[in-house]
Amino acid sequence: MARLTDLLGLPVGSRVLDVPCGQGRHTHLLAEAGYDVDGLDYSKDLLAVARRRGTGHTLRYTRG
Repeated sequence: MARLTDLLGLPVGSRVLDVPCGQGRHTHLLAEAGYDVDGLDYSKDLLAVARRRGTGHTLRYTRG
């Protein structure tokens, strides 16, 4: 995770768009690290999996 956040080069709390978010693995990791994350994916099935992973963080998922 540290490598991903280093690559982003954004301060914690920044808004991040995860495209395609798939099952939400990185979306959830980024949210746990303190980022404000939106996940975007075309697959409604993958988005359903991502939503079920709930971590207690505010995550937004959009199909598109």
